[in-house]
Amino acid sequence: MLKVLVVDDEKLIRKGIINVMPWKTYGMEVVGEAANGRAAIEFMEINKVDLLMTDLSMPGLSGIEFIDEVINRFPKIKVVILTCHQSFDLIQAALRLGVIDYITKIQVEKDSADDVLSHIKKMMSIYTNESDNIDYLQPYIKTGKYSSIIMYGIHQVIDLIHRKYAENISIEDALILSHISRSYFFECFKAETGKTFIKYLRDYRMDKARELLIHTDKRINMIARECGYENEKYFSKLFQECTGMSPRAYRKASI
Repeated sequence: MLKVLVVDDEKLIRKGIINVMPWKTYGMEVVGEAANGRAAIEFMEINKVDLLMTDLSMPGLSGIEFIDEVINRFPKIKVVILTCHQSFDLIQAALRLGVIDYITKIQVEKDSADDVLSHIKKMMSIYTNESDNIDYLQPYIKTGKYSSIIMYGIHQVIDLIHRKYAENISIEDALILSHISRSYFFECFKAETGKTFIKYLRDYRMDKARELLIHTDKRINMIARECGYENEKYFSKLFQECTGMSPRAYRKASI
């Protein structure tokens, strides 16, 4: 069983995470909890810990200082950020130190606890033994130029687009999810998909719009919203640029 330490200065949140997650289902058990970084370090000095889930905002030792000390003193422990906000700069700083993933507290509430732990377990496996995961990642590796961890990050972003294209997906979301720096992400994403992130997202949305225009009688403004565009005029302009036809003309021609 993977041994987990949960660190958060808010007791109710800490207890909630400990009690709501199906730890045993994913081969994990919570062996300890702490309200601050210093207490957590003292615990790790005398107890075996495989996974640390920690808040970034705590009194005393700052989250970044705490994570830096943990990664330097206990290199075998994998670290996952638990945060109540999405401060891109702060999260990026933590990822650069070697954090394997981050979870927002809102995400724990909105998403299935199973989904959260399944993803953490997968990331732990990849970062523990990269070579063992090549066959899982093979369908996504076309260039052979990038490591499996990099390609896994790109796949995560592609999967995000496929699942949440109707939502407001930003490049910052992609960078945080992929754990790749901005400039390197653009290079890797285009090498893998043949398109920039913006074009891939737009084209996927347009594909979904075409499907809805052909197979449903939904109004154009409804289809626009379902494809991630609140402004119908902007959606129609993009659709015409991509297809050479307005949404109404495309629907009429498909009947």
